[in-house]
Amino acid sequence: MATSRFTALRRAAPRLVLGALIIVAFLGHAASLYRLPFLESMEVALYDARLRWTAPGGVDPRIVIVDIDEASLREREAGGEGRWPWPRDRLAVLLDRLFDEYGVAVVGFDVVFAERDESSGVRNLDALAAGPLKDNRAYVSELERLRPELDFDGRFAEAMIDRPVVLGYTFNIAANVAPSNSAASAAEEALRKGGLSAPLLDTEALPLSASAVQRWTGYTGNLEVLNVAATGAGFFNPVVDVDGAVRRLPMLAELDGNYYESLPLAMVRALTGGEPVSLELGE
Repeated sequence: MATSRFTALRRAAPRLVLGALIIVAFLGHAASLYRLPFLESMEVALYDARLRWTAPGGVDPRIVIVDIDEASLREREAGGEGRWPWPRDRLAVLLDRLFDEYGVAVVGFDVVFAERDESSGVRNLDALAAGPLKDNRAYVSELERLRPELDFDGRFAEAMIDRPVVLGYTFNIAANVAPSNSAASAAEEALRKGGLSAPLLDTEALPLSASAVQRWTGYTGNLEVLNVAATGAGFFNPVVDVDGAVRRLPMLAELDGNYYESLPLAMVRALTGGEPVSLELGE
């Protein structure tokens, strides 16, 4: 009897060991000790299926995307606006139409305006005023008269004033997933350009030790003249899943011990009058 039990156990041992190894592999994946690509693919496929089965159908008519597509990038003679980037005086006209003609409640830009718009040629005109035509009083006087019209950034900023307009920006170089696995190295590589809006929260409201929020060391923000005029700003860094699809956008991101809001959250707050955000942390 003992011999038969031993023989049965010996025969079952490979299956038991294989089962234990599979369980350990699944537990390690669930604990984020390592990633199993085939399990990640299964997870996103099940997530998509659950959304298709449970999410309400249709499109919310209150939300409209003004898309920069091929038609809008055609030359203006063909009915488009021409190549990107568009002059910002045209974006000012877009804002005027959206608010004055269509009566929109809030506008958000998932575009970063980090560089000055000099498509008006004002830099070349200034060079002439400082060089060959510096003694031409009529030219210098006319240039100063026209300067407000040639300041496309100023025109764009004016169109934002007293309107719920939210700008977008992006973070770069994640401190906790830096290629060198060194936060110090990530900080050295990070680009910091333009300006950000005021942070939403600080580490007193949400300590770093209690947070799983993505940490960043750099950013590309907007010109200060635009930041001042806009109601607010938010980041639009997505989370790209293993299959290359974007299914999530974090609500908060951390930089230098402060937490910044995403573009959608900033738009919702602009729509509701800038209501403060409170956190409820689970046990």
